[in-house]
Amino acid sequence: MGANVRSWLETTFVGALVCAATLLAPLTSFAQENASIVGRVADESGSVLPGVTVTATSPTLQVPSVSAVTDVNGEYRISPLPIGTYAVTYELAGFEPVRFADVRLTVGFVARLNATLKIGTLTETVTVSGVSQIVDTVSTAATTQLTREQLEEIPGSRNGLISLLASAPGVRTTKEVGGSATNDQTQFRAFGQSGEAWNLIEGVFSNAPQTGGGAGNYFDFNSFDESAISTIGNPAKMPTKGIQIVSVVKSGSNDWHGQVTIGEYLTDAQADNLDDALIAQGVTSGNPTLTRYDRGGDVGGKIIRDKLWFYTGFRKRYDLKQIANAYQPNGDPVVETNPIWWGTFKTSYQATPSNKFILFNQYIDKWESNGADALTAWESRQEQGTTSGIGKIEWQGIKGDQLVFGLQTGYWQYYAKRYGIDHGPQAQPTSELPGVSSTDAITQMTWGENTGVGVRTRQGRTHTRGNVSWYRPNSFAGNHTIDTGFDYLRQFASRGAVERNQPPYTLELQSGVPFQLRTQNTPVTPMQHDDYLGIYVQDTWTVRGRLTMNLGARFARDNANVPEACREPAQFAAGGCWDKIQMRVWNSFAPRLHAAYDITGDGRTVAKFGWGRFIHMRSIEPEVRDLDPKATQTTIWRWHDLNNDKQYQAGEVNLNPNGPDFVSGASGSTFVANPDEAAPTTDEFSASLERQLAMNLGIRATGIHSRNHGTLRVTNILRPPSTYNVPITRPDPGPDGRVGTADDPGKNLTYWEYPASLAGAAFEKFMRINDPRSDTQYSSVELAVVKRSSHGYQFSGSYSATKIMGGLGPNTAFGPADNPNAEIYAAADLWEWQAKVNGSYLFPWGITGAANYELRSGDPWARTVRITGGSTIPNFTMPVEERDANRLPKHKLLDARISKTVRLWHQQRLDLQMNIFNVLNANTIQGVQTRSGATFGQPIDSGGYTILPPRIVQLGFAFRF
Repeated sequence: MGANVRSWLETTFVGALVCAATLLAPLTSFAQENASIVGRVADESGSVLPGVTVTATSPTLQVPSVSAVTDVNGEYRISPLPIGTYAVTYELAGFEPVRFADVRLTVGFVARLNATLKIGTLTETVTVSGVSQIVDTVSTAATTQLTREQLEEIPGSRNGLISLLASAPGVRTTKEVGGSATNDQTQFRAFGQSGEAWNLIEGVFSNAPQTGGGAGNYFDFNSFDESAISTIGNPAKMPTKGIQIVSVVKSGSNDWHGQVTIGEYLTDAQADNLDDALIAQGVTSGNPTLTRYDRGGDVGGKIIRDKLWFYTGFRKRYDLKQIANAYQPNGDPVVETNPIWWGTFKTSYQATPSNKFILFNQYIDKWESNGADALTAWESRQEQGTTSGIGKIEWQGIKGDQLVFGLQTGYWQYYAKRYGIDHGPQAQPTSELPGVSSTDAITQMTWGENTGVGVRTRQGRTHTRGNVSWYRPNSFAGNHTIDTGFDYLRQFASRGAVERNQPPYTLELQSGVPFQLRTQNTPVTPMQHDDYLGIYVQDTWTVRGRLTMNLGARFARDNANVPEACREPAQFAAGGCWDKIQMRVWNSFAPRLHAAYDITGDGRTVAKFGWGRFIHMRSIEPEVRDLDPKATQTTIWRWHDLNNDKQYQAGEVNLNPNGPDFVSGASGSTFVANPDEAAPTTDEFSASLERQLAMNLGIRATGIHSRNHGTLRVTNILRPPSTYNVPITRPDPGPDGRVGTADDPGKNLTYWEYPASLAGAAFEKFMRINDPRSDTQYSSVELAVVKRSSHGYQFSGSYSATKIMGGLGPNTAFGPADNPNAEIYAAADLWEWQAKVNGSYLFPWGITGAANYELRSGDPWARTVRITGGSTIPNFTMPVEERDANRLPKHKLLDARISKTVRLWHQQRLDLQMNIFNVLNANTIQGVQTRSGATFGQPIDSGGYTILPPRIVQLGFAFRF
């Protein structure tokens, strides 16, 4: 913890220097978490009114009110404003005061409120309702706003990130039922593109520093007040191309508020969705939940009125689930345990009307026991303990009505330890201790000690960011809001391993016959670093109140390295010392040019269009890790079981890395840095039309086209693709994996190996290169409708479809290995689509009904065949058809909720809920065996879920005050 604090202080100092430099340039609201109100005031004749005092009040403000005065063009701007519901009053001597009530501001929203004042001397203010906008006439990003009402009322919205993303158009996530994947690492993508996400919790970047980006931590979504999810058209503030998630944690207020929540799943009453069709395919058990509960509470309020507020919360979730088709030696089903605890604290201090400080921290503690499934023996399970957290210190400042300042520094950290069943902290006495790690390449069964035992993962980052905003009305043909800011990330990752109980190798057999030996260079303690500095400038230029141009650019410097280090010799790895390994420093420039035009002039119909370039941010894992000589690596050898005991003994493998038994992957880094490596980029073109149909009701139609450039591939510079010139040809055995049977398609399959003269570790030196042949194009359409909560109901719906073309892999920045075998059927030419609907309705007697439904296209898959008999490449598993030759069934999931609110006294109430997850009891297959053989096409384990978990009911109780 001390090292983290020192690193944090160092980062703060560096960030302050960068911020000071930034202030030298002409520099809107600091944080993307805040909102703004802009508009124009005129009289009944349409003449603009300068000098009107515009005042905003809200319980979310930590000052009594915030004011601005209209300029010579009658225009005004109030920013930054925390999310919430506002009253906005317009006052000018000689005119009747006007008050707009119930103006809702959500995360990052810019509300345009135009007012008309009548001449008169009335002292009573005229109150106008129904002016709250739902179309943002300034921002060009396609954003889904998830308000507190949605998070509270839509079934499962507080479960986790998957539930949070369920309402966002174009977003596909891991599948779950009632939070069944809440405690698992979440993967997601938008409009066909994975990775490159920018997930901010209270302004702190919280993704894991690795490919795919994941969620980074298991955050407490009960603590979130609101979230905004943007998928396209993001401005220069956002570094990468991908999903941007901005979440704001609840805050205190001048009134005490809080809740105690209990969620109990009725596991004894859950349905059984294992039908005859699944049984016929070899599924002998489903994925029932054995135990699940969710308990928590929070409280917020004032320490000093209008001065010092606080919020604190806690939560515990416990999950015990059964793994399909997996059994213990005694015949009992395999179970997986997942308890997790959260603690959250946030305080805000309004030091002066112009200076505010915020302190935030969330701590996560998780334990899990898993690893055994239909293909992994009970003895091969493992246990993992995880501690992680996120926090920040932030300052926001305002000078006059034109300058807004902000500076914050925060941290994100993750630490996980994996143990075997016989020596973990929670190990139980057992007589079936695991033996040597073993696997069968034909049956794909695994037994013995889990190869993950001993792994120690440490990842962390400090994130310092600053912003200065300068509002310049009546300057150069319009009004300008000039944002200048920076993000400075200091990141590290270490995925090492300590000594295991069993030796550091895996025995590989083929249908029980010894075949290969896989050795590891453990124990190891690697370390990789990456420093990222992004500086952006953006001008939000509004012309005549109808055309807004968001003209921005981002400069980024991405500097990654492996520090100098030494290691002691290990059983299968030599010791030694290494100098610092420096990757090429990426200095990149990314312009973003977008515009929004208010077609009707009333803020209700807006056309948005533009182009933006996005730069890939390095993933420490694998990009930097692959260069680290101390990183965990596996070497494959031919194994000669001389005494036929199916156990490895010295002398059964020639461990000379340039000898005849070497296959691939000698320990010690075989990667070198590419001095010419360039950062992959993405160009995105988008156009949309948004229309507000009624108060709080809007629709949106969008078209998007993206293309990646400079996709990275791994090449062997000592064994280039041209040397793969020795064909290995075998007949296609058909789905059953046996040659000479009725299902043989009657064609030959060929892969390519290199000559024996190029075999051995002496010819293994890998490097990442940019290959335009791997670049992929994505064309998407989206239709969305949203109705914010008002008059007792809310709903949203969307349909999106994406065409994926070209490329050689599904990831935004990474393609397959640079050899002809990796290119077999790798190119894409496929569609994916999805439809989402959710909503809630307040019935009489305080009863609310809500539902959430998703329908999406099934994931594509292709048949593969394992071919053996080669010399330098002894075996190869290759696809034999296009990537989308087959599809899993369509995913259909309906969740429902009915709740009753009982008013107690004053502000206290009791909320009673019944959630029904997977109402239709769908049993959609999550994955199938793609390799030809006896089990081809059969459902297999996919993240612990062979099929969608069955219908289950949750009862929830919440006391709120």
